[in-house]
Amino acid sequence: MDRARDGDEDERDDDDVNDARRALDDVEAALREDAEASAREGLDEAKRDAEVRAMTAAAEARDRDPRVVELMEDARNAMVAPEGAPRARAAAVAFAEKVERALAIEPEYYEASLQLGAVYRAQGYVARGLSCVRSTYEHTPSCVAAYVFAGRMCEDLGLYNHAEEEYAKCVNVAFDYPDAWIALARLMCVQFGAIASAVKLMRLAKSGGPEGKFVRPGKHPLLLFTLAHALHLNGYAAEPTSLYTQALHAGAGIMAVYPLARLACDGGDDESVEAYREMWRNARESVAEAERGEDSLFASLDMFNSVSHGAHWHELLTSKTRAHEAIAQYDGTGAVSSPTLVTSENIDENLSSGDANRLYVLKGEHVKFPGLFKQRKNRIGTLAYFREEIIDSSSRRSRGGLIAQRRVEDCVTDELGRKCSVRVRAAFVPDREPSFDVAYIAQYVSVHSTVREYGDGVILGDEYDDELFLREFTNRGLSGDEASAVVREVDIDDLCARLLGLDDISKTMIAQCQTVVRAFRARVREERNVIQDSHYAGYAAVGAPVFFELEFVIENGEKPLPWLIGVHGEPRFALERERAFVHDVWSRTFDGLDGSGSQCRGGAVRDVVRFAESI
Repeated sequence: MDRARDGDEDERDDDDVNDARRALDDVEAALREDAEASAREGLDEAKRDAEVRAMTAAAEARDRDPRVVELMEDARNAMVAPEGAPRARAAAVAFAEKVERALAIEPEYYEASLQLGAVYRAQGYVARGLSCVRSTYEHTPSCVAAYVFAGRMCEDLGLYNHAEEEYAKCVNVAFDYPDAWIALARLMCVQFGAIASAVKLMRLAKSGGPEGKFVRPGKHPLLLFTLAHALHLNGYAAEPTSLYTQALHAGAGIMAVYPLARLACDGGDDESVEAYREMWRNARESVAEAERGEDSLFASLDMFNSVSHGAHWHELLTSKTRAHEAIAQYDGTGAVSSPTLVTSENIDENLSSGDANRLYVLKGEHVKFPGLFKQRKNRIGTLAYFREEIIDSSSRRSRGGLIAQRRVEDCVTDELGRKCSVRVRAAFVPDREPSFDVAYIAQYVSVHSTVREYGDGVILGDEYDDELFLREFTNRGLSGDEASAVVREVDIDDLCARLLGLDDISKTMIAQCQTVVRAFRARVREERNVIQDSHYAGYAAVGAPVFFELEFVIENGEKPLPWLIGVHGEPRFALERERAFVHDVWSRTFDGLDGSGSQCRGGAVRDVVRFAESI
């Protein structure tokens, strides 16, 4: 009797298990159907948008002046280059000339105006490019991409308040345009440090507005990721985990796995940490095999970097004066050789100190050179020659600031006699505990050699722009666009012997890099360094690497000396060994999540800088 009863109970248990399994299968099937329906809906929406754009373009083309059509066709032909060959600057100049003539006939041709602005920006003519893009939305207010593009150019010049205005205009014109919300939220987090305000802004965008009818911003992977990251910085775990997962499923890319792994590690969920590590390793293997898979991975990494380094690093990597001040404050022994930097605040002091006859290079205070606004001038000259422009740029807040950097005389050239610079790659990985911070310096450096000879007689060709290859035609001898340089990657220990014909100075260069990294770390780790409600401790808890490059030119002499002339905070992730370095650093970061330290020993890292002391 008891056995029969036990048998009945076992059968009932089996039935319950089977019922539960069937219920789970039904839930999974329903989820799959929902996912497929959402995918179909997204494809249908994208198809409809493409059809509308095509119909609109066709209608506009029918009404277009034949002279404009001919000029635009000539402009496109001017930009055609043989496969594998870089486009010459002359081609860009010819393109700009044709498009300018087309816009003189039809100024409301917004596509041509946007293309012209993009070409000017790529060639280094930032002021003229910004003027073209603003003209685009003035003639065609519905061209929402122009507002965002103008905002990005303002950021290039350090005009962050103007950038905020451009993004806000776009939001007012098109609430349903995700790029404007993302750019505005990123600016508030990364530049202004206003994390709480950015969270409120992104929640509004995600909600779809007062009536909830604008759904595109709330589905965009980068907005979901940025909101998750801002909440993560403030110490939340549950909601960021949900949002990171949504961003991953929406197409944020493999880099969204890292913050999920970090949250799981902080919560003591070792199984999830190992699962995310495995996901990272599998993703690396799959992208290595897929065509253009590496590009997708680094596009995801570029998205991650756009929000992860925070306001503290952002000011060091975008402002030449802030970086120079941080190094000078930390480097009491003069270990870093950096040319004198002159601003509007100290130019008169430098003029009276005996530097009046030395040559300086006129540069932009921020990422890009804004151009001159009164007269044509050489970019190389004395401080007295530049004094009026530097002081005027400081008093006019609607333009980018100007500074002067002392010119390094008699620089070493490469094996073909071309002026060149050397970029050393570095990465800083913070930790919740400051004494566990670590920095990596890459095994390989990139050598940027100028294509053309440089003469001191080159003159600015426009009252608004630095015409004729002059945006950064400074100590390193490069013209305004990256296409004007030949870039090679070499082992840092072979640099001097193979390319420069010098005795090995790599140790001196690496020692300067280590000092700069320590100076930057000391600045961001200062307890009083609080930018609005942004504290670096939050970024350190996330523990994401910050990648940057240190650029040197080498001065000839009995003992050749490397001079640090700039810091670049936006690596392109385009070169093979640069990508290997990024892979190596991220693998070490993933390996160190459980506190056991890095187990990865890739060949892309040369030096590891550790910080045993506490702040």
